[in-house]
Amino acid sequence: MKPGRRNLITDVASLVVGNASDGVLKSGVTVLSSTSPFTAAVHVMGGAPGTRETDLLAPDKMVEKVDALVLSGGSAYGLDACSGVADGLRASGRGACEVGEGGRRGGRASDPAAEEAFRPGARGRWLADIYHLARQRLRRAGVVRVSGGGYCTY
Repeated sequence: MKPGRRNLITDVASLVVGNASDGVLKSGVTVLSSTSPFTAAVHVMGGAPGTRETDLLAPDKMVEKVDALVLSGGSAYGLDACSGVADGLRASGRGACEVGEGGRRGGRASDPAAEEAFRPGARGRWLADIYHLARQRLRRAGVVRVSGGGYCTY
């Protein structure tokens, strides 16, 4: 593989990289995004890593592309940085959970009413409103008060 002009990750066409840090907290976060969803993979190492949703990148899972990757420390602050990125993606109309027919079928298998949480996407894919699905499952489990997650994710 031939290195890019500067041999940096920013040499990758359409990849956008942002970074923020807090000197007092002694922590930081780096976000990789792109002009369109991209294929991603992860390899987690360490004795007690803090991760968020990395299992969804396994080859046998329903997520094929992502809108962003967040690299941070594993503390509560680092993991919560993902929430800010998700909010920003959602505000810009991105970040929907896109699934294939298998993901839609699996979502409906446990609750046929889940059908209303899916709408057709591009290329035979489906957009899943994960907040709606979560609220349905919580209600079914007897949880009557749910706060947060008031956004439609598609």
